[in-house]
Amino acid sequence: MKKIWAITMTTILLALSLTACGGAGSSASGKAGNYIGTWAEESSERVIMMVRESEDMEGYYDIVVTWREDLPQKDTYFMHGRLEDDGTLTYTDCMYVIRYYEDDETYSDEVEYINGSGVISYDDKTISWTERDGETDEVTSTKFIKADDLTIEWPSTEIVVSNE
Repeated sequence: MKKIWAITMTTILLALSLTACGGAGSSASGKAGNYIGTWAEESSERVIMMVRESEDMEGYYDIVVTWREDLPQKDTYFMHGRLEDDGTLTYTDCMYVIRYYEDDETYSDEVEYINGSGVISYDDKTISWTERDGETDEVTSTKFIKADDLTIEWPSTEIVVSNE
């Protein structure tokens, strides 16, 4: 009888822990779903962040931050985020480039820094991006709101450095 009682209590405790943690389907990939999509900077909605599952790195997310408008020059950040146990995306490989577009739709890049690091966190339908500059260690933070209604083309990740 004691053995049956112990098994029953174990089953009840397991069921309660799954319920308290969001159920059996509440995994890291479920948390990552909060990030996937297009986001616009909260104050002006001119800067956008796009997040998708990485096609090249299993368990990572491709992240791009750039200007929303078609400009001849765009600051663009490329990084790969990893979902942490606390639900944040962290990265240590941010590359910040200034991309110069030509009339013929070609471009060249000026690499400002590599190996920027930071955290992207989700809270109440917004995300906050905290970035540490790879050159100066300056820290900036920006808040974004969901903007999946925007249709923005994912920028090429191919870096083209001018020989000038």
